[in-house]
Amino acid sequence: MAFHAGNFYIADGDVRVGGRVLRVGPDGATHELIKGLPSVGDHHTNGPVISPDGWLYFGQGTATNSGVVGRDNLEFGWLKRHPTFHDRPALPLTLTGENFAGDDLLSPESRRQVSTGAFLPYGTPSQKGQVIPGSPRPTGAVCACGWKAASPRSWLGGCAIRSAWHSHRTAPCTSRRTATMTAGMNRRDR
Repeated sequence: MAFHAGNFYIADGDVRVGGRVLRVGPDGATHELIKGLPSVGDHHTNGPVISPDGWLYFGQGTATNSGVVGRDNLEFGWLKRHPTFHDRPALPLTLTGENFAGDDLLSPESRRQVSTGAFLPYGTPSQKGQVIPGSPRPTGAVCACGWKAASPRSWLGGCAIRSAWHSHRTAPCTSRRTATMTAGMNRRDR
């Protein structure tokens, strides 16, 4: 929750219908600024902050702990409610084709095996070289919207901050690896 210019800004990670960001005015009136965020998995919409640049920033949690939907998501309770929900990247990803096999958790009586790949719905295997497109509403992202104009019709239409981790060598002659974060701002939808 954040307080700015007489209003409270609240992140609500509703596991039934998705996350949203609310503004509560001094008179108690509640306005839904952003809705339908991908917040029905393990980690939710949270941490709204109004920064000096006049933007409302918030965190959008991930669907899973690993990018792969599995048994822990069934036990957490959301896999049966949202069987096609999965993590969505902010930027395109190319998959290695690694899959995780196991009993069909959604139909245990069938005794069939399913394979699930990263960034795909449960029971959907990935292929080597498969590209997962970037999403305007990714999981695991820092998002932003202009708070003065924020309304269900005028928000940015997605996460304004796109980020990606890039692995690189620290020096040409070493094998030690580090990572840097790249972030870029999307333009406002008109």
